[in-house]
Amino acid sequence: MLFLRLAEHLAGKGLADCYIVDYADGFMAKNRSEPRLKIIYYDPDFKSVYIPESAIAVFQSMTPWSIYPGLKFHPSARIFYWNCYPFNLVPLLPGFRKRMQGSEVFARQVLNTVLRAYLFKVRRMINLMVLKKALIFMDRPNLEVTERFLGVKIKIPKFIPIPLASSKICLLSKSKKVFAKDGMRVAWVGRLVEFKFHTLYRFLLELNRIQLTLGVTLEVVIIGDGDFMCDLIALSSGMPNLNFSFIDHISPSMMEEYLANNVDMLVAMGTSALEGARLGLPTLLLDVAHAPVSSNYKFQWLHERNGFTLGDVVNSRSFDEKGNSLERKMFEVLLHYQEVSKKSLDYFKKNHELSCVAKAFLRAVYRSDCRYSEFVSAKIVRRGILYTAFSVLRKGLGFT
Repeated sequence: MLFLRLAEHLAGKGLADCYIVDYADGFMAKNRSEPRLKIIYYDPDFKSVYIPESAIAVFQSMTPWSIYPGLKFHPSARIFYWNCYPFNLVPLLPGFRKRMQGSEVFARQVLNTVLRAYLFKVRRMINLMVLKKALIFMDRPNLEVTERFLGVKIKIPKFIPIPLASSKICLLSKSKKVFAKDGMRVAWVGRLVEFKFHTLYRFLLELNRIQLTLGVTLEVVIIGDGDFMCDLIALSSGMPNLNFSFIDHISPSMMEEYLANNVDMLVAMGTSALEGARLGLPTLLLDVAHAPVSSNYKFQWLHERNGFTLGDVVNSRSFDEKGNSLERKMFEVLLHYQEVSKKSLDYFKKNHELSCVAKAFLRAVYRSDCRYSEFVSAKIVRRGILYTAFSVLRKGLGFT
């Protein structure tokens, strides 16, 4: 969604000659609406996609041996990485991905032993791309995880935050009297996957606990689908103070209207948080966690965060000794809705508005000068024995 949104804006405004590469049934291919954005269909069984000398190939950053084998590059074609997930550049041992992401100590042990050769490859790649101005980060957590897990230090990192187009819908005006009469409608938007589930579940537990103190009815709408949907539906029966409803999907084109008409407050992480902020909805930003989160987790508004973050990885800074942080946030909404709403919208306009971010992104891309031939000469592209063996084994067992 992020890459499609940005490419359609750049192509539609005539700022760049843009192509997207996708499977015929891929998300970008199916949801492209801008006719000036060209598409190249990817089918490695049929023919390779050739990236010409004049092109700049923009990827969500990845380990270099993970680049799709059906992409064939002219040696002088440029490569540009945008790091949009904290572990994009961290080599992960097949079968131990979740554990490595959840434990920095374990991850560093694996990286310095079993994956030592791959660790050195990624370090060489990062040094090359930083030198060539070809690596940017979406936010501070992405940079911090990359530096800590890989043992590197990027002296002058470049940040380009996640963008979203502004909304034409005006700020909403609410008051505690309105909520006391009609109830408050709180929504979660996002996939229900493991690393998002734990902080969402903690939010719901705390919200159920404080509902009587707040003195308003709470309607909770869960918008999204994923492996943990069934778990959450089952657990919701143990939260009698909340009224739940579940929606597995709302199309991107309808999301703005739905939130504006049916939601008073948003809870999310990643790009989904911006869906609320651009409307002026008070938006709580949750963090990534790979294990249950304790009750003193510190809830924060999106506009209270720094470093353009759309979700940290839970760490020692993620907790509040005083506790009851959610109760304080909920009373802020009840008593000062318009103020919180304005802060949310102002933060979005300052940091994430599409037209401003797109221009900054384009300037960064054009300044970069990392050639594919330099990837090859740095000896970082080959998959190596471990990943090749795992790929063969996975295909032999019938996994895709």
